Amino acid sequence: VDSFKVLNVLISKNDLNRDKLKEPQDKPGIQTVVSVLSANLDRADVQEAGIALVKTASTKSEALKAAFMQHGGVGPIKSAFELHLDNPKLLREVGATVHVLTNADDYSTMLSKVFDTAKDVAAAGLLPLIYTALRKHMSDPLVLKELFAAMKGCSVQD
Repeated sequence: VDSFKVLNVLISKNDLNRDKLKEPQDKPGIQTVVSVLSANLDRADVQEAGIALVKTASTKSEALKAAFMQHGGVGPIKSAFELHLDNPKLLREVGATVHVLTNADDYSTMLSKVFDTAKDVAAAGLLPLIYTALRKHMSDPLVLKELFAAMKGCSVQD
């Protein structure tokens, strides 16, 4: 958890550090993040810190958005809704991250994969899970804001 938090600070303070997550290595950093998230689906603290890292890293980075999805990132996102429905803080992070992942920074369909990401999110069955979370947290405007933003990102892509 602390490693995710440190990486998040390093990335948010210096854009050059973001590239370290996608550099060619034996195992790119974003793949490691997805692996850790996938191995700790039941731990809300790990999910929250990892999903926040993905959100920060993917903002304004088409390559990291695509890499996160390519390495199976939709699995931890889906599990967060399924396993941690009662955790508003985690759901805010997940909603914000889905919004970032489905928000095109480059509107050229040749370059942006977010249009495919929105379809992948829908195909994975996340929209009904988002609806359930919306109903569960109707009295929490911060959760609603992020979940509606996530739905918005998925709704206008096709």
